[in-house]
Amino acid sequence: ADENDPSYEGVSVTKGESVTSESPKNSDGSEVPSGSEFSIPADFKAPEGTTVSVDKTTGKVTVKTSDGTPVGEIKVPVTVTYPDKTTDSTSVTVTVKDAATQP
Repeated sequence: ADENDPSYEGVSVTKGESVTSESPKNSDGSEVPSGSEFSIPADFKAPEGTTVSVDKTTGKVTVKTSDGTPVGEIKVPVTVTYPDKTTDSTSVTVTVKDAATQP
């Protein structure tokens, strides 16, 4: 798995909405090997009012926020398990913004 170094582009979301990242790519722009599986470590705790999930096949991370989600960055760890059973760890940074206040 030496040739693989998957990473995510960060995403932003407004409180109370949800956002889905793109699939992770290697630094040279190539895809993560077909047949890889993605998971979020069991010890990751999302902020209160926030649900985080990852698509096992594509690696896309979905973050659902609520009005109670704190503003700021959430770093979501993702474990990539390659077809040869080696693993890599990466993460996606989700920036939570306050909803625009209506005049």
